[in-house]
Amino acid sequence: PFMAMKSGLSVRTKKKAYLTYFQHIENLAYENQVTFIELRIPPLSNYCSKDSQVFNPLIKYSFTNIPVLTQIIDLKQSEDILWNNISKGHKANIKVANKIYKINYWDSSNLSKKTFYKYKNLHEQAMGRKVRSNKSFEMFFNWVIKGYAILLEASLDEISIGYVYIIIYKKRAYYASGCRDNNKLYQSPSHLLIWESMKYLKKNNVE
Repeated sequence: PFMAMKSGLSVRTKKKAYLTYFQHIENLAYENQVTFIELRIPPLSNYCSKDSQVFNPLIKYSFTNIPVLTQIIDLKQSEDILWNNISKGHKANIKVANKIYKINYWDSSNLSKKTFYKYKNLHEQAMGRKVRSNKSFEMFFNWVIKGYAILLEASLDEISIGYVYIIIYKKRAYYASGCRDNNKLYQSPSHLLIWESMKYLKKNNVE
């Protein structure tokens, strides 16, 4: 990930911090014989604000700029506008899935380890193998407990069918992970989970 910088720093202090940061990375790369490094700037950072010209600050440090497509939703819009911007096919999918599945919202107030590990197990089942370390899932769990993430579950007759995991930071949210049980699906819960997560985030002042 891109380095986090304290707000309010002078240009001179920022420049010094950048140089120290990249010198440390270069030293680590040399010690560990690393020949390639990738840094990603979050699309919702100030560098990528839609109200300003996008500029990659890494270019001046000999990095190559490789833009990646992403999708950003402005949750400050009314729920009606957000709904109207959804395609006809996805709306139909959401309406059908809404009649089938119960949506459970897991946050810092109600998430247990048992519930979270149902998500972890389904994730591994859906992927066909273990693609995230146990440490990563422990981090995911702790972020929810600390209020930095939420987990939404679509269930049918008490059986978990799908999940989405959303990271929340400073009134902004990032879709981090999702999975579904393809062996039990009558209808995909994915679009419904995204729509319900949008409504949840909006009600909780995420922009």
